[in-house]
Amino acid sequence: MQKAPDNTPGQSPRKKYRLLDFSVYIPKNLGALKTMTRSLRYRDFLLYLAGMFIVNIGVWIQQVATGWLIFRLTDSLSQLSTAVFLSQIPILFIEPFAGVLSDRFNRRHIMICTQTGLMLVIFALGLLTLTNTISIYAIYVLNFISGVIVGFDAPARQALYSKLVPPEDIPNAIALNSVALNASRFAGPAIGGFLIGIVGEGWCFIISACAFAAILSTLFIIRFDYVPKDAGSCNAVCQFMQGVKYLTASMPLRTLVGLLCIVCFFSFPFTMLLAAFVGDTLKGDSNTLGNMMSLIGGGSLVAGIYLTSRKSALGLGRVITLATFASGAGLACFGLVRSIPAVYCLCPIIGFGMIATAASINVMIQSIVDEDMRGRMMSFFGMAFFGMPPIGSVLQGYAAKLIPWDWIILMCGLTCMLAACVFEYFRPMIREQARQIIAKRDSVSPEIAASLKR
Repeated sequence: MQKAPDNTPGQSPRKKYRLLDFSVYIPKNLGALKTMTRSLRYRDFLLYLAGMFIVNIGVWIQQVATGWLIFRLTDSLSQLSTAVFLSQIPILFIEPFAGVLSDRFNRRHIMICTQTGLMLVIFALGLLTLTNTISIYAIYVLNFISGVIVGFDAPARQALYSKLVPPEDIPNAIALNSVALNASRFAGPAIGGFLIGIVGEGWCFIISACAFAAILSTLFIIRFDYVPKDAGSCNAVCQFMQGVKYLTASMPLRTLVGLLCIVCFFSFPFTMLLAAFVGDTLKGDSNTLGNMMSLIGGGSLVAGIYLTSRKSALGLGRVITLATFASGAGLACFGLVRSIPAVYCLCPIIGFGMIATAASINVMIQSIVDEDMRGRMMSFFGMAFFGMPPIGSVLQGYAAKLIPWDWIILMCGLTCMLAACVFEYFRPMIREQARQIIAKRDSVSPEIAASLKR
């Protein structure tokens, strides 16, 4: 006779999860591979994804060209890090209130305004470069303006998925967007490095600005109505404080955002300062820079494809732990090598770890957040994702004057590895509290609710 499981009344059977049992990361149902692109059956999401793919290629071309232009003009790591800092630090302060706006107004209209502004800024950068009137101070100003615009754009863009696909397909939509983003990251830097050598940085900026026509035309085509929850007499500051209270009261949300802050502060600046590393340490050229960024993008692309094969948020906590540890280990090894082929091998590992961590955290947050708080919670996600890297980059850039660059990369990698170990310690509590949050929500999809109960 089979023995019945010995469970305490009111408790579900306990399951053992082994972090290094890699079979748990492989989809058990191979039929899930056939549904990796299920979100593409929604017309508006398909159009939006295509537009973002094209514009992201242009953005990566612009970023490679900007980094190479600054380093050519100044030959200074600190000035490169300052330019990166100015391009993204406004996001840290604007995002919280931009999240309130994305909950109060039509997110499509916000994106039309912001994407038009970004196109004009990049076009101005191209004209100044082509007319040989560009200076490091002009780059500083234009980077700061673009950072302000992105601060208003990011929460609306991140919260848009819930209006393009039904709730049960939001994780897949986020993963597909990550695939598109990192496919462009794979192609864009290589194209940018190639174009710099042929037409120069100025025309790279013009080409990048023209790419924004793709997303603007898409935003004019798609249609949806967003009716915000009545805030009563609560103003923007009041709604922002409601978002802060909502975040701090939720242990899963504040832990996920906290880990993302650490990863973005210590790991993400690596890609922003890569031009200086290539020029100074490796003695490479623009093609070397483009190849390295493409390989990082290739690893990121693999991370996105892997996440599309996952049917729900089940098991993403383990993915976050290993991805964070992998990116940290890759950075630590990066600080110890000098060979270009060796760093080429490390780039995909770093790219996979960084994007798998960020995308998985994005999916988990959007799986447990309430709809009327989605814009504000994604603004906190954006604060970490966009706001921490510039702070990290400027501090690392100036620290390089006192400490060897290789040591800085090594210490950043070790910090990410330690953060992964701490997150793994708290992961069971995060999973249980996330399950309780979802259980109280009436609007959550049955599939997601069931997945987080395990």
